Amino acid sequence: MKKQMDEFNHQLETRTDYESDEYSKIIEQVSELSEKYYSIEEINFDAEVEKTLLGLGFLRSDFNRSTKEFSGGWRMRIELAKFFYRSQI
Repeated sequence: MKKQMDEFNHQLETRTDYESDEYSKIIEQVSELSEKYYSIEEINFDAEVEKTLLGLGFLRSDFNRSTKEFSGGWRMRIELAKFFYRSQI
């Protein structure tokens, strides 16, 4: 599972088609896989993600918004959140 997550995250790092269906599908796959992985590893995934996003200035109401709703600057913060998250693993 970890290897698959790393592969998906690499794809997200290198793609720039943020509004495409393919990009959204990869995000969904990473989310689903991460949730399974961290429930197995008994790590509080949701709390860590929430802490990171709040630290980058997101509101809890932003958590369920689509990536394409955010401006370029906020999308960069999303990329930063992914970077911070991966460095914790």
